[in-house]
Amino acid sequence: MECELTVFGLALDSNNSPIVLLKERDGDRILPIWIGHFEAHSIAWGLENTPMHRPMTHDLMLQIVEAMEARIEKIVVHDLKDNTFFAKIHLWFENNTMEIDARPSDSIALAVRCKCPIYAHEKVMKESSIDSSAIEGIVQPLSTSGKPPKASEETPQVDIKRFLQNIKPEDFGNYDIK
Repeated sequence: MECELTVFGLALDSNNSPIVLLKERDGDRILPIWIGHFEAHSIAWGLENTPMHRPMTHDLMLQIVEAMEARIEKIVVHDLKDNTFFAKIHLWFENNTMEIDARPSDSIALAVRCKCPIYAHEKVMKESSIDSSAIEGIVQPLSTSGKPPKASEETPQVDIKRFLQNIKPEDFGNYDIK
């Protein structure tokens, strides 16, 4: 079974490593995936529709897909092995759907550009998701426009370090940290 997700936000852990937070569309679970800095920037730029003077890698990939008259139907985070997430890009081309192995970060960067749905297998959600209440008031969700909310005196700033200092192993369910 697949669970539909939305990009809830981007955050940094205590080591300044980026995390993309994917929230269940019709639920309260959040799937945190640690990603690289370049991919975090690419996801943010895609969400914000930031214009670039030259195509970035994920923009180029999407241009190639479109030039071939193909389309990305969805991306699916389908597995977790040895603390590494695995995803597939479901690509429609010439009346066939192909599944292409990809890193979740690259898949998400493409998904935010082409506005395709993001899913995770229920098994992955059971193993690695946390309840959204664990980060309430610490991480602010993206607005409905896909852009981060404007910082103001009323908007608390992200305090991911405090969140990570207070997180307990049981918040991750059966996820085995090695």
